[in-house]
Parts: sequence; structure tokens; C-alpha cells
Amino acid sequence: GIGKRTVSGIAFSRLQLLLGILQKRLRLYFGKQDVYINVVGDIKLEKGKGSVFNLAVGVASVSSFVCIPIRSDTAFVGEVGLLGELCAVPYLEKRIQEAQRMGFSHVISSHSIENNNKRR
Repeated sequence: GIGKRTVSGIAFSRLQLLLGILQKRLRLYFGKQDVYINVVGDIKLEKGKGSVFNLAVGVASVSSFVCIPIRSDTAFVGEVGLLGELCAVPYLEKRIQEAQRMGFSHVISSHSIENNNKRR
């Protein structure tokens, strides 16, 4: 059968697109999997600005699919492009500061991943 999709706080079409990217790039087939996304707090990812958080939604989806939990003190800020690439987001420093203010000690972003790859 086909998996159920339930979303709250994110556009259904954004989730479908993100799952398609994950399937294509990571070869994770979500077709038969139930996917439930609930964005907590006052954050709404339904408008155009929500794409800066689709890295977090993607990581959470993959984490659930492979049954490997994400550290609870880690936040993800970034946009996943149509080809699966990580894109820079506006006001990154402000977003990192806000995540730290909310108690996250680790913030993963496209910028931090780029810097890590340059060190190798």
C-alpha cells in the first residue's frame, strides 16, 4: 500500500518534494512508509520562508526511517535544493543565536558542513 502523510506546520507539497529528493539522492523509499511531521512551537513552515528549515525536516525523516535518533541538543538550519544540495540561508548567524538561546548546543547548517568539508 501507500504510506500515510500527515503534516502540521509545513506545507504538504513541501514534504512531498523533500521526500522525493531524499528518495532520489539517498535511495530511501518512503512510498510505503507513514510520515508524520509536526512542527512544534509558534514556527510555521507553510509559507515561502519555511524552506530554510527543510534540512531539519529532512534529517528528522531520515533519522526515523533508519531508526537512528538525532541528539536532542542539535538543531539543523538549511535548505535542501532540488538536486539534494545544501543551500545557504539568509540571516544564518541570527538563526544560530536563536537556536543557542533555545538551548541547542550544536547547530548544523550548510555553512558548517561546507567548512568541515574544506578541512578534509
